[in-house]
Amino acid sequence: MKNKLEDLLSRAAVDASLRPDFISLLLQSNVYVIGHVQDDSLVMADNTIPAGSKLAIHHLDFSDGVRRIPFFTSLNSLQRSIGEEVQYMLIPAKSFFEITLGAELVLNPGLEYGKGFTPQEVESIIRYGYAGRIHSEEVESSRKVLLGVPSHYPDKMIEALNRFFIKRPAVREARLGWMHDPVRNSKPAYLVGVVIKSDDRKLVSEIGHVASDTVPAGEFVDIVLMKGREDGVSRFLLDEVEPFYRQSFLLKVKSFLFGWQK
Repeated sequence: MKNKLEDLLSRAAVDASLRPDFISLLLQSNVYVIGHVQDDSLVMADNTIPAGSKLAIHHLDFSDGVRRIPFFTSLNSLQRSIGEEVQYMLIPAKSFFEITLGAELVLNPGLEYGKGFTPQEVESIIRYGYAGRIHSEEVESSRKVLLGVPSHYPDKMIEALNRFFIKRPAVREARLGWMHDPVRNSKPAYLVGVVIKSDDRKLVSEIGHVASDTVPAGEFVDIVLMKGREDGVSRFLLDEVEPFYRQSFLLKVKSFLFGWQK
């Protein structure tokens, strides 16, 4: 029987709008790791491990030549993946990420649902609480960009973003455009403009996470916060493009009455 983390993992594997929620729940969960405390006498009666204990954590060599540290969502998942008796530890996921920082990690290797974590991804999760750092740019001087609407509609990306926005009342509306900025990239990119309640870096990064996981293969996507018509990109989106998402009246009322942020 799946636990809550495993259930969300299996659903997030096919629905990108749930992936930020999975990372959030993972950080609140304990995970199973193959290994042991080097000095067993330090383990307390309740099986907790004192701070500063030295741990021996098992690595696996994969067919692509990369050595990764496996970890698991449950004891059952560990047993099904390994298939033999091993020593294991139960560790808070965030502590596990901190201990193994710099290593390649893999969740539930060999099972139906799992996920690899790069060192860069783990560092972002530890520092910011989400997978994928925001690459932000403030334009310091005027430059020409081409703006328009995409000729090919990214249905999968828009559907995933709509599912994500419904669960984030801080998002007021979103519009889809197309931009070519030759200074940044030789290739045009989809442009998702959003209006949100506050300048929330985590929320913006989560939007970028969902969009980048579902953008058509070989394409790029940029996220822009629409704060008013003083900015040329925001003005174009607000004046020329119809929203593909607009918060419902009922959601606005709930957000006002209960103070929902995300």
